[in-house]
Amino acid sequence: AMDRTLMGGLPDDLVVERQASPEAVLSKVYPRIGRHIAVLLGRYVLPEIYLPWALQATEAGCRVAQDWQPQVLYSRAPKHVSNVVGWRIKHRTGLPWVAHFSDPWITAGLPHRQLQRWLGLPLERRILRDADALVFVTRQAMERILASHPASWRERARIIPHGYEAT
Repeated sequence: AMDRTLMGGLPDDLVVERQASPEAVLSKVYPRIGRHIAVLLGRYVLPEIYLPWALQATEAGCRVAQDWQPQVLYSRAPKHVSNVVGWRIKHRTGLPWVAHFSDPWITAGLPHRQLQRWLGLPLERRILRDADALVFVTRQAMERILASHPASWRERARIIPHGYEAT
């Protein structure tokens, strides 16, 4: 089910390209066990349950970039797969890219199993290395995530705190 009323506040010319999540696809293909397969993969194998979504989301993002010719890419995590997709689109299109880390992922995030860390750390490193700009919500998050990486990467980092101010 999808609540389309949430789209009401978006600008009319905003392009929204939806892609089904792996959980939804597995649930449709395997109605009885599909969701359980996705959860088990996310809990024990993948560094994020939605990682397979990166493949189709990258293709969709590249199509949108070609059709609409944006000036910049912006990806926001969590879901951290969003930044994986941003990285992949940047490498396919050459567009400048801003990667937002609303929450830490592998380096400073929730505990992960060894296989999840082995799969996730290279992805996180590529995102941090290749983004044209990095956004964090606190200085502490930025410092924890970037601590083991070259100091020069901090030059591309900015702090934009979470917040809401009624107008």
